[in-house]
Amino acid sequence: MVARSARMLRRTRSLSSRQTRSSIGRNGVRQVNLAQRTSTQEMGWFGKLWAKVTGKVVEWGKSFGGWLWEGITKFLSNFSFEKVARFITSNWDSFWNFNWNISDSDIDKNIQNIAGQFISTTAGFLGNMAGKLVCGVLPVAGLAFINKAAAMHVALSKGPEMLMEVSTAFGSYVKQSFNMAMKAIAWTLFKHGRRVVKMFLTKSPTTLARTVTGMIPGGKSTIEKWGDEKGEEWSFGKQRREAREKLPEKYDGNINTIWNQDSSEEFWDEFSDNCKEAIILVAQGLDEYIALQRIEQNRQQQLVNAVVETGGERFRLVSSLRNLQENVASTLAQTEILGNRDIGQFMGSGDFQEISTSANLKIQLTFVLYNYEKPPYWTKDRRSKLQKTQIELPSVNRDKITWDRLQRIFTQPSKSAFTKGNIKVTCTMSNGRRFSFFVNESSKNEAEALCKELVDLTDARIVYPITFEERKGFGSRQNAKRIKESKMYISEVKILNWELIDKFEQAKIDLGEASVLAMYQDPRKAKVKIPLHFERKPSWVDNAIRKATRTSLELKTGNQPPTTT
Repeated sequence: MVARSARMLRRTRSLSSRQTRSSIGRNGVRQVNLAQRTSTQEMGWFGKLWAKVTGKVVEWGKSFGGWLWEGITKFLSNFSFEKVARFITSNWDSFWNFNWNISDSDIDKNIQNIAGQFISTTAGFLGNMAGKLVCGVLPVAGLAFINKAAAMHVALSKGPEMLMEVSTAFGSYVKQSFNMAMKAIAWTLFKHGRRVVKMFLTKSPTTLARTVTGMIPGGKSTIEKWGDEKGEEWSFGKQRREAREKLPEKYDGNINTIWNQDSSEEFWDEFSDNCKEAIILVAQGLDEYIALQRIEQNRQQQLVNAVVETGGERFRLVSSLRNLQENVASTLAQTEILGNRDIGQFMGSGDFQEISTSANLKIQLTFVLYNYEKPPYWTKDRRSKLQKTQIELPSVNRDKITWDRLQRIFTQPSKSAFTKGNIKVTCTMSNGRRFSFFVNESSKNEAEALCKELVDLTDARIVYPITFEERKGFGSRQNAKRIKESKMYISEVKILNWELIDKFEQAKIDLGEASVLAMYQDPRKAKVKIPLHFERKPSWVDNAIRKATRTSLELKTGNQPPTTT
């Protein structure tokens, strides 16, 4: 009899109603979390089937390779159009000067050179690790047998520093290896892709192949010579330069000479700069639109607490704002039909990830350098040998922008800032931003000092090491001989106030685009260029810098803004 009572007691405790009652507590208030419940009334049978299928696929993917799934979702969640736009603008010149008629043998040489760079990089990384292991870790381990206290002191004082150096070296090695692998893959895809396109256009009887072949000057013969060993270089940059050389040299009073070599070069310079800026602005606008959509979606999914009382029953619902009405009705219907206070569902946690946003660029400075000390730069004698370098420095502190300081960075201790060459210098800052420029082998020390001076203009610090990557030229090693080393001299600095642009865009949202355009000047149209090639500061420079770095919008009347810095 006692055994039977014990079995009945265990069965009674295992009932779902008893378990639900035990979770309610003594106060008689049941908490129901319905945050993850979604409405299925508008989904239809196909929507329900699709939800089940995708749910199973996601569940299988997480269980099969959780780490891989997590990495993919993290990459997609961190995706932004601004990153894509900055990748396009940073490789603008490489694409524009790419030799589309490069031969297969030159492509094979480039891939072989990449393989040699990878071997050298790997050997350097292994040597770095071996040096720290043999001359650092092993001596400390041996010291532990002689003096444990001394070994412990060395490990605790210098261990974290060595570990940080190892982590930085490994990260740099992985990044360089990835870039080299992507370059090799790109060359391989271009080589085999060109072969497929040539085969299709020359041998395919389709209408599309005949149409494309007829549009190309020379027809099939030109296509068959594409990538020939003795073929001439063909790039968009070369075509533009050849077209410019056919124009008149300068304006001589005749209307036919308005469009000349100087005016066309100035047009292209301004077009390329503003096109890059426009691409980044459009990408930022898309990111902002997506962020606003996510904010609105999260607002609808915001958790709210609702206390419902009916017939002496009291419920506290934790639900999303979007599904609150449906969940209240569902709970009341279940309670009324079953007449049982043990009705409830505990579903989900209601955790929502924050939306990641990109850091503010603040003030962006673009330093322009030429291989001549002073203007004019586009004269007949100079333009054939003229070289230009632009260094874009983001997130600059406005309080550190002075003419004397900017001019001193590029003119001391010598008038030339550095010697331009085949080595790309990339400096990464602690705020995630970076900038780069090209120097030769003998200017590495000057480049490192210049990086320190430029980073001091921001509130960030340098993330070491500063990378030096040798550029082999565009297309093949033969083209690398055309890259001439020359001393670079500072010409001017362009100031772009991103904080002011953000305020202008926000004002268009708050006040309306028509009202804002009628009241204020668009900061993007007021491009400010400060000359730095003078030996003495012009009298108007301080006022121009103060106006370019102001924090409030300027009225179209020309008056000073209400508050300025």
